[in-house]
Amino acid sequence: MLLNLCRNAVQALDGDQNPAVVRRLSVTARREGGTRPPRGSSAGPPGPRPVDRLRHGGERPGLARALVRKPSVFLLDEPISHLDTRQRYRMRRFIKSLHQEFNYTMIYVTHDQEEALSMSDRIVVMNEGRAAQVGTPFEVYTWPKNRFVASFVGTLNLLDGIVLDEGRLTLDGREVTVGRGLAGRRAGETVTVALRPEAVTLGATATGLPGTVEAVSFLGAVVRVKVRLDTQVVTLDAFNQTTQRPPEPGTAVRLVFGAEDLLVLGEG
Repeated sequence: MLLNLCRNAVQALDGDQNPAVVRRLSVTARREGGTRPPRGSSAGPPGPRPVDRLRHGGERPGLARALVRKPSVFLLDEPISHLDTRQRYRMRRFIKSLHQEFNYTMIYVTHDQEEALSMSDRIVVMNEGRAAQVGTPFEVYTWPKNRFVASFVGTLNLLDGIVLDEGRLTLDGREVTVGRGLAGRRAGETVTVALRPEAVTLGATATGLPGTVEAVSFLGAVVRVKVRLDTQVVTLDAFNQTTQRPPEPGTAVRLVFGAEDLLVLGEG
């Protein structure tokens, strides 16, 4: 028997329905054209299909059946990992809109950092079955507690530095100022510092860390530049500007960043 999205969801009920959800699903079903599969789906030619054969796009009926039961908690275990980039983006917006509209608690499991950062109110970063850090997307991205969290959430530079005192350390022999994180550290101790690519700029003055451009990657809106200091490499992201061409490999440059942009990481 061929069922559209709304009818398939309601059929799963035993008389316990959430009227607001049913109305929403009815609107969604009409918008999607009744039994027509979601646009862009690769699960077969347009037209009616049995719901149990839905593959790409099958997450909507599954969500619908759960929604109308008024659950206290949703568990979504990588529900859209099999979709292509465009479909994942659409489904992220769809799931986020459901959460905002009905205010259900949702536990969303994903290995996609962009999904985690863009969809969550709070993030739990797991490492070997333990919570390595819990916080808002801003907190986890901006202030990772240790090397694992820092390397897992977003793209960043992990650099080895040698402590001079509570406010300074050296990177490849060059002295830099650190805003925080060195209290209690011993002079001469080696520490790991994190530096986000978007926090680094190419300076036009004599200040900053000297280095040599090693590689340039054009990513459209962003230009990614790798700069070698001595033994370590720093990656920076800059917006593409039509009035300024990216530096060529081999160019001598200076890296500029603020003391607060250097984050001394804990163990782990």
